[in-house]
Amino acid sequence: MEMRDTMYVNVEKTADGRSDSEEHQYEDVYENSQVNPHHQQNTPGASPQKTGKRRYRLVAVVLGLLCVLLLTAIILLWIQFSAEQDHLQSRLLNMTNEWDELKMYQPQTEAEAEVFRGVIAYLAEAKQQGWKLFHTSLYHISTEEKTWSESREDCLGKGADLVIINSEEEQEFLVKTLDKERAWIGLIRSDSEVAWEWVDGSELTTNYWSRGEPNNHKDSEHCAEFRGIPIKNNWNDRQCTITGGWVCEKTILN
Repeated sequence: MEMRDTMYVNVEKTADGRSDSEEHQYEDVYENSQVNPHHQQNTPGASPQKTGKRRYRLVAVVLGLLCVLLLTAIILLWIQFSAEQDHLQSRLLNMTNEWDELKMYQPQTEAEAEVFRGVIAYLAEAKQQGWKLFHTSLYHISTEEKTWSESREDCLGKGADLVIINSEEEQEFLVKTLDKERAWIGLIRSDSEVAWEWVDGSELTTNYWSRGEPNNHKDSEHCAEFRGIPIKNNWNDRQCTITGGWVCEKTILN
């Protein structure tokens, strides 16, 4: 019986008929079979998946920077283009203002073409001498100071006369051109009992006197000038013997 008992103990089975060793072997196999088939053992270097993510991030950052630089360049180019466009539009407007009334003199025959070429050459020479073109008149702003009579003599010597202002447009052009400079204009009266008239003998119909002018201070102010203030109504009566700047005018149609 002892020998039988020993054998019985050594070969004792589990409840389902397997020995303990078989049971352990079965459990090991079962546990190993539950391991995730996609699980990869860690390696010393980064995995291909992580490396790929880093590359994608780097590419995204580079592309982002390029987009920012491109956008900045576009904005700068647009600002420069807009400034140049405004400048060109301003130049075209000035050219239109100066040359509009000359369009009617476009040559139709060879004789007219010859005259037109002469006008162009004349304007080019006048520009070099400091004359400014506005519509069909040329204007010269003095750089000296003279009395009203001396100023007119200077204009007559240039084939012109002291400026005669016929329109609001012309007045605004001269105000802008003179800015803050005082200048004689071609408006005069011989005494306080005589109406103002232009140097060509025409009566004064439209005026741009400053407030309170003409006041004929001390009954001695019989010549007119630009007062030296950059506003539309800036005429002033002044003693004709006082020295000041002046504006000459001549037409290109004669």
